[in-house]
Parts: sequence; structure tokens; C-alpha cells
Amino acid sequence: MISHPFSLLRPYASRLDVQLFLKEDAMHGEEDVRRLLKTKNVMGPKQVHGNRAIVVRAPSWRKEEADAVFTDVPGLTLVVSFADCQGLVLFEPKKRVIGVIHAGWRMVAVNIIVPVFQALKDEWRVMPQDVFIALGPSLCTTCAGFSDPIREVPALRAFVRGKCIDLRAALEHQLGESGVPKERVERMEGCTRCEPERYWTYRGGDREAVREGYTNGLAVKLEGKVVSSEGDIHPLLPAANGSHDSLAEKAG
Repeated sequence: MISHPFSLLRPYASRLDVQLFLKEDAMHGEEDVRRLLKTKNVMGPKQVHGNRAIVVRAPSWRKEEADAVFTDVPGLTLVVSFADCQGLVLFEPKKRVIGVIHAGWRMVAVNIIVPVFQALKDEWRVMPQDVFIALGPSLCTTCAGFSDPIREVPALRAFVRGKCIDLRAALEHQLGESGVPKERVERMEGCTRCEPERYWTYRGGDREAVREGYTNGLAVKLEGKVVSSEGDIHPLLPAANGSHDSLAEKAG
């Protein structure tokens, strides 16, 4: 586990705790997360490769279907799991809002960043230019292969490179189009598939382990006194329709 892995967020280390779970941590579920983080106040959504974002103010684990989770509650740790997809941490320092986002290729294809920021604006008046975004390790371009990318993911035609799609560039383009300044975005170097000894990777040989629940992860928490042990969960975006087939799993 790496503490404060993003240089962009380190100036806020007294107000924000960020952790990156690696393969060696053998993160498999809620008990492992609690053990590693030494807290019971954790919230991890049931990630479904969809477009649902929720505000949370209480701990829960794999109960709420969502791929983007936000809170303003100190002491509540948000956790996103990934094994090849892009995992993001969001922080708005003035209004003290944090979030985690799981961006599989389906979410990138529908440009989930736009409705997520609309939701944050509706809830807290959070604007894209005011947030910091940190992205964990994920598939590099040559490892994000598809059988027929233009047919399978036509929305990302501009980012097709042969049989592969540059999912990183596509997501970063969407962040920029939404209004997030480049200097407020940091991507961690490294590809999950290229470094199977360091990261869990669905496409790189860990398919069965990932299906059993072993993943990498990002965790973020606002430091400070815990405001409430009771809270609520309410949706910001509707759940996505559609099946989650093996192709989606390969990018997750």
C-alpha cells in the first residue's frame, strides 16, 4: 500500500488521506480494506460499469450500485476497486468534497465525466475548474485491445490506434472538455497489464483471481472529526441499462 501516491495532492496531506492498494496487499473485500486502513468507516460501491453517481454519508460495502461516489463527511473513507480500468480520486479543497470514480471503457464511451460534474454542481456547486483529479495505474494503449474497436466503441473512434483504444487519452480529453485544467490532473505512471507483479490485472493473467474479488484500489478520506456515524445515500444519476459481458470485464 502506498500512502499519498499523488504529488498533486500531497500539499493537502493534512486534510486529505489517499492510499493506493497494490497486488501485494491482497485486497479481497471489506475486511481486508478495514484491516489495511485500520477503520470501519469505509464505503465501497458495487461497481457495475454503469453511469450512476451517488452522494454517501454513511459506511456501506457493495450494497449500492454506482461507479462514482462522493462525500463531504470527514472520517468516511471512499474506496474504488480496479484491475485494468481507470480509477480516479477527486478533491475540491474549498468545499471539502471528495470522490472516487471507476471508469471502465463503457463509461468513457458515454463520456460519464460530463454528467458527473453536473451532479457535483447540483449538490455542492462544485465546478470542474475547482477540482483536482488523480488517476491511478490502468491499461496503456497497446494493452487496451478490442476485436474491432471502431465497431465496438464508435464513440471513441478518434482514439483508436489499430486494434487498440487509447482510453487514457480519451478520458483526459473529456476532463479537459469539461473544464478541468491540465495542471489540476495527475496520472500515475504504470500499466496494470504490463506490470502484473505489481498490480492485479484481468487481461494480464489474473482473470480468475479478479473474478474472485482480488483488485487494486484507491481510497480517499477527509481528515478531521467524524461528523456523523449515521447518514444517507441518494442517487445523482440514474442507473445505466445494458448487459455487462466479458468484454466489459476485460477492461475492468
